[in-house]
Amino acid sequence: MPRSKTGKKREAINPELLKGALESIFHEDPTKRISCRQASKVIKISRATLAREARKFQEPEGGEYHYSVNYAVRQVFTDIEETCLVEYIKKIALMQYGLSKKGVRQLAYKYAVANNKKFPDSWHTKKLPVKSG
Repeated sequence: MPRSKTGKKREAINPELLKGALESIFHEDPTKRISCRQASKVIKISRATLAREARKFQEPEGGEYHYSVNYAVRQVFTDIEETCLVEYIKKIALMQYGLSKKGVRQLAYKYAVANNKKFPDSWHTKKLPVKSG
């Protein structure tokens, strides 16, 4: 029987803890400063992440530093469009015209084409959304 490997998941970074660690790294009083390595051990995040955020913290562009993740980079539909699509699928399911999983994916592809959305080229080959990566 083949093994199935489940990947390791990292905990989400707490923005308040991160900001506190960055403030202690760049504290005005030299006796209260700690190193980047010590701060990464205290709040349990990788040193690379802390160093990257420290560079951003030192030179905030246009205001105060704010940590945020950017999961929406490759998002095809906006939240409103996605909600409309979900509501439509629920509506047709109530009218006894339920779609299979593949049918829902084809509907999402047609909706993206109709709205002139930017999506991966792999969607064009199969005429439905496919997982990339």
